[in-house]
Amino acid sequence: MRVLVVEDNDFSAELISSAIERYQVDIVRAKNGDEALELFKSSAVGEISVIFMDIIMQGMRGDDAAKHIRGLDREDAKTVKIYAATAWHQMETQSDLKDFNGIIKKPFDQEELKNVFESMGE
Repeated sequence: MRVLVVEDNDFSAELISSAIERYQVDIVRAKNGDEALELFKSSAVGEISVIFMDIIMQGMRGDDAAKHIRGLDREDAKTVKIYAATAWHQMETQSDLKDFNGIIKKPFDQEELKNVFESMGE
């Protein structure tokens, strides 16, 4: 399983990567929404199973990147799991979350991460 971690802060990227390593996944990192969109577009269909996306980043914000990914003309764009990985807990309105499958709040909770991977059959 390939996981895309989208995080502009190196420390936070390392924290989430460390937290999900136990699930024996291949981790790819993007430093902003622009990079995430390009990585997703250049990946093979179905190659990326889940995306953990920070929201507030330099360049394209995470919510904008999620919207662009969902709008791509490829079969996995609508089904790839995208989670907002954020300390900005006020994103919990329906309109803020429409392109996400849920929120993983920082600091990362192992139970939340476990639920994500179990829901994917892993």
